[in-house]
Amino acid sequence: MYLIKRLLKLLISLSILLLLAWLGVRGYFWITSAEPVALRSDDETRSTVHWLQADKALTFNFSADRTYSIRVLSNAIFSEQNQFEEPVHYGIEYTLLDSKANPLSTHVYHHASKLALDNEEKQVKQIIENRDTLAVSSGQSFFISNEQLTNASSISLRLIPEEVHLRGVVIRLHAKTPVSLNDINRAWLRQSTDWRERMTNYHTIGNNALSNQEILNAVTFEWQKLAPQGIPGIDFTSDTLYETLPYYVLSYDFSAQQLNLDSFYTDSQLNASFRNYQTQNLYVQKEQSNAPLFITWFDIKQLKAPLLLNLEATADKNTFIIPDVEPGLIMIQSEAPVLTRWFAADDSQFSALHSYFYNVDPNFNAEYEVAGGSDINFEFRGSKGTPVDISLYNNDVEIEQYRVFLQGETSRFDRIIDETTVRQPIFESEPFFVRLPNAVNRIKISSNKEVLAKIQARQASFHYQNEVCEQICQPELDDFIAIGAWFSQKALNDFTFTEQKRITNVRLFEAPPELPDEEERKTVYLSRDLTDVLPLSNTFLVKSPDKYFANLLEQSDPTEHQFSQVHAIEQVLEAKANNQLRDKRIIEITKNKPFYTEQPLTNLTQSELISLQNSSSTLFTNHGVNRPWQKQRSYFLEAGHPLTLSYKNIPESVVIKAFKTKRFDEYVVLNTHIDGQFNGGLSSEYTIKNKRFALLQAKLTDSLALHPAIKQVRTYNSVSLALNSDLKVLRSITLNAEQDIWISVLDEYTEAPSEALWRQYEND
Repeated sequence: MYLIKRLLKLLISLSILLLLAWLGVRGYFWITSAEPVALRSDDETRSTVHWLQADKALTFNFSADRTYSIRVLSNAIFSEQNQFEEPVHYGIEYTLLDSKANPLSTHVYHHASKLALDNEEKQVKQIIENRDTLAVSSGQSFFISNEQLTNASSISLRLIPEEVHLRGVVIRLHAKTPVSLNDINRAWLRQSTDWRERMTNYHTIGNNALSNQEILNAVTFEWQKLAPQGIPGIDFTSDTLYETLPYYVLSYDFSAQQLNLDSFYTDSQLNASFRNYQTQNLYVQKEQSNAPLFITWFDIKQLKAPLLLNLEATADKNTFIIPDVEPGLIMIQSEAPVLTRWFAADDSQFSALHSYFYNVDPNFNAEYEVAGGSDINFEFRGSKGTPVDISLYNNDVEIEQYRVFLQGETSRFDRIIDETTVRQPIFESEPFFVRLPNAVNRIKISSNKEVLAKIQARQASFHYQNEVCEQICQPELDDFIAIGAWFSQKALNDFTFTEQKRITNVRLFEAPPELPDEEERKTVYLSRDLTDVLPLSNTFLVKSPDKYFANLLEQSDPTEHQFSQVHAIEQVLEAKANNQLRDKRIIEITKNKPFYTEQPLTNLTQSELISLQNSSSTLFTNHGVNRPWQKQRSYFLEAGHPLTLSYKNIPESVVIKAFKTKRFDEYVVLNTHIDGQFNGGLSSEYTIKNKRFALLQAKLTDSLALHPAIKQVRTYNSVSLALNSDLKVLRSITLNAEQDIWISVLDEYTEAPSEALWRQYEND
């Protein structure tokens, strides 16, 4: 019995020891597998990333119909934080595949990546791999546009390690997809608090300071994360990347008082401006100064003269209102330094545009990889006489070289904001253009003096697409999206410029339109006779508003095809009594059929004069000095029917006017194509070959159809095609409308022909 008790006691003790040992082992593994917390913060976020291999591609599926672009974000992994002083280079090869996994195209994108240190001025990043904390580079990204994604259903990526020191690369893919949200404010609030805080951290303006446009941009599209195809742990390896927000935002310890980055700064040398897109009240807040402001409104089309606006005080301190401001350009001036913030009626703030330039000097050249046969727009800012060399290469073989000398005029609008937030004057931007030979694939910009440089590119066949309205257009058509002419290019050595802080952010403001010089004022517009190509024509009586400076021009005597409206029968009697012209006429517009009648003044009998006096018709006569109404012959252009205009001489510009006599609810889409020979080499001007316009109705231009069966006519905003000095030979211009319209074409020349033709002179 005693032995039995001893055995039971020993068995229980042994069981307890085994249990304690098991709990100890489990506790040890639990503690050692815990994630490090040394680098945690309240602003931290975590992301699932995937390791990219050189010998095995990662494949991601996506919806081609709903994907506008794909963003590939990658991070290089370092074994030791202090191992690398120079950037690590690597490439990512991506192949687009169709629905049957057949390759469509393959491209390689190269990155230069450096360690993101853990300090107060740079973002903290670390990755957890097998319970180890690894150092991670700053994120590198590139975008795959919608044009490349056509017919593609998936994308595969593979690592190209370009250095043996690279431990690895992790990636994550996001697809930009549209969302169906109507109310932007409600859509913004539907997002989680963490999501909204993350979005605001992308901006330097801080929390709760996003404009409606920024909110709209944030919720119109969303970035959906793509998952790789296969089995986790077998086909691919996932990991967790920890990051702190905000991204890429450096903080400065200002020794002086910081100026508000969102404010417009003006003084005796710097003016500011912004565009007002609709008639509304404008509000302005003045900061730090009570110096007087001078606010001028400008009509972009110069139909109305500039107008000085008055500020009216409000109940809020340092806040003023300008009521009922029409669409146009608002220019801000002051003699003393003043900071102002401008708001629309819906409390959205007006902001300035920005442009980035590389600081080129004898020790830093800007090098670009370009597509052969593309067109390049150079922009330089530098002191007077600064030489800039532009070298075109085929790989390492120089093909052409150009040298330009800058004018060095100081801008009164653009400025630099330095690290202490002080606004610094800058030189005006000087543009140059070149059409690259097909063999060119690299460009180098160099100078023996300091100069700011940037380039933009486009293919000559690309369309430029824009809306055309009377004042200034705000995107308002759902099915017509504006397409800019130029697209900025990043230098091959962009990382070097970034690392050395040799990238300058220039804040841009628009200068008001200037008065034309004497030569521009003396040009004439000649109406083309299109009877041979468009046999169906009609005549319209058009009242086009003159530009406000028209009274400064030498006014010629009105022709017999220019009319004024009759407001009293005495005007008709006076015209009949002083009938020196061979073709003095009276036009009658009625509300019932026939809607139009016309006859010579000499044929009017006394009874007909009395009948005109008693009628409710609208009368016009070509008598007197002020005759704003003009006869214009227009030709019917059928939708989809191309109209080709041949040329022997190159006019200054070509003006196209459009009219419609039915279906007024539609806007007019007009395509233009210029066929000619362009000058080689560098040019200070550039002519776009292909353009596409959405013409909106012109509210300031009245039109009447001189046809007995046409009751109404609507005028649409005209298009002016500038033909610049880079055009050597003009063979033809082709017009193509996407709706049935009536069209008039006017060529602008510096000199009038020796013999005037019937209805030859027309005003724009």
